[in-house]
Amino acid sequence: MGARKLFTVTLLIFVFQTANAEIVGKEVDYALGDAHFKGYIAYDDAIKGTSPGEIVVHEW
Repeated sequence: MGARKLFTVTLLIFVFQTANAEIVGKEVDYALGDAHFKGYIAYDDAIKGTSPGEIVVHEW
């Protein structure tokens, strides 16, 4: 199987596996010392267990 066909098949499998997924987003409150902040989290509810994440640091 050529590289292009393999890529296409892999992409189609990924698309069909994530078709039932829903991205959930919500605000979260957190504190650092006496300072309180609001953040935002977005995640794929189809993934169970731990998953990679990204931290966005607010401008001070």
